[in-house]
Amino acid sequence: MFLYHPDHLLLQGFPFLAEDTHTSSTGGYNNNNHQHQYQFRSLNGVDLSERARREKEQKEEQMSADELRKVLKKERALSARLAVDLIALRDSAAASAIEAEADEEFRINNLMRRLECLHKEKGKIVLELEREEEMLTNNLMRRLSELKREKQMLEHQIGIDHPRLDDSSQSQLIGRPISGGSGSSEL
Repeated sequence: MFLYHPDHLLLQGFPFLAEDTHTSSTGGYNNNNHQHQYQFRSLNGVDLSERARREKEQKEEQMSADELRKVLKKERALSARLAVDLIALRDSAAASAIEAEADEEFRINNLMRRLECLHKEKGKIVLELEREEEMLTNNLMRRLSELKREKQMLEHQIGIDHPRLDDSSQSQLIGRPISGGSGSSEL
């Protein structure tokens, strides 16, 4: 017979120390409490069915052979029904496992396709970014070249418009320091 106590399980006189499921080492709630409750219900169910079996045996000891045959016939019918139910449950479990596996494979395949699309999209974005950077660099280099030409033209124009300026005043106009008095303007 099974006896249940929160701290110990006694099974036919053999104590099995149960883990303290009420609190953890920090004093908080422990999730093993659900397992403890399940064990309690299971042990109580086993205890009740064992009592019912013993009562049935006591009644069967007082029965005649014909009554025992009827009980045997009922038990065989119950056993056959339970066997059919067991087969149906096994089939159902196998079908559920197959369906779950197919569903998981479907999800994985969808995620793999999505990941592949994202990789392709990333590649396109990287190429587009590189093109934009190259275009911006080319535009800036072209603009820099234009500014250098404008500067040379302005320096040349200043030289034509004001030929009598000495080196110091010419360098002040174009914003350059005097370089060793040579008077030549270099880029």
